Amino acid sequence: MKRTTSFSFALFSLFLLTWVFFQTHIRIPADGAWLMLAAEKFLNHIPMGEGYWDNNPPMSYMIYSPVIWISDLLNADKVLSYTLYTGGLLFLSFWSLNSFLNYYKSDTKNILLIGYLISITFIPLAEFGQKDHLIAMMLPVFILAQYALTMSHSSSKFKIHTALILSTPFLLIKPHFGLLPVLMLAHRLYKKRSLSILKDPDFIYLSIGTLLYGSVTLIFFPEYIKEILPLAVDLYASIVSERIVLIGGGFGLFSLCLLVFMWAQDSHTKEKEIGFLFAFMALLSLIPVVIQAKGFSVHLLPIFSFLLPATLLCLWSFITRPLQKHHTIFSMGFAFILILALYGLTFTSERTKTLNVETYTHTPFAALFMKTHKALLFLLKFGAPI
Repeated sequence: MKRTTSFSFALFSLFLLTWVFFQTHIRIPADGAWLMLAAEKFLNHIPMGEGYWDNNPPMSYMIYSPVIWISDLLNADKVLSYTLYTGGLLFLSFWSLNSFLNYYKSDTKNILLIGYLISITFIPLAEFGQKDHLIAMMLPVFILAQYALTMSHSSSKFKIHTALILSTPFLLIKPHFGLLPVLMLAHRLYKKRSLSILKDPDFIYLSIGTLLYGSVTLIFFPEYIKEILPLAVDLYASIVSERIVLIGGGFGLFSLCLLVFMWAQDSHTKEKEIGFLFAFMALLSLIPVVIQAKGFSVHLLPIFSFLLPATLLCLWSFITRPLQKHHTIFSMGFAFILILALYGLTFTSERTKTLNVETYTHTPFAALFMKTHKALLFLLKFGAPI
């Protein structure tokens, strides 16, 4: 166990050093910078609508409050504080996953950790610390803590409680990601046939977090409920990307193939179960992406944090373990999934055309915001030249 743990942290150190090298040559994402500034205004008691105006729910910038606290405590630059905060979350998420995956064989554990580390370091490189990336880091932590509770693994209560407490706020950034932990609770209810799940820590922390978040929003952000939310709903309902059909179909089929491949593995082992869990969570993570319907690549990051570990584990299983079904059928299926993956890599985002203020304000996207005097702040946020 000590050798396995040492290898895991050596692996983490290698990825961390490589990430630090690349990350120091890349600016922090614009969305993260804006939300960090909004968090600073909130902490300085500036009402929403006066100092900042954003269609994102309040948790999107409250989650960046630690950046401001670190900056004030260390008298440090905010960019450095941002990096320390997001880097700290990277370590905590790895520590949690490493603890929960100790239940499995060392090769299974290390393959999943490699996939997870790639998905949260190199894939989101230019978007590191953006809110969707924070969800991608912490969502697997919450799910694996839930799975440890469901399967009665020998993980310590301290680790489970710590993981659940730390990850709960990140699930609330975009509430539709709550679908995943709710289905995990439903699975435990089905498995145990008992309402005792209402006393389980994941249900308690998620319920308390949701109630606290709702209360804070009503008390400190009434402008969001009265003014911004209706506009945000209209805005999101009116803009649907055509790419969402390709993304939903491609990633959905990819995840379904992984599920079939995991099912085709020999015997019923705990390694097969954890692979199936990652593949199934990747499929479920696609639902919030489809709901958002924007087709932004950054929205896919939570999918990758499940999909890439499941894919690498599937490859590893294909190489090292026998199959229940005909090997030829499995090989053909795996060839298909690789072709599908290559096809997925050909997706390219359309570049946004440069708009001046006059043409920008005549687009349907901006028309909703021209109904209010806050429109200027919206234009300034998105960098329209003035």
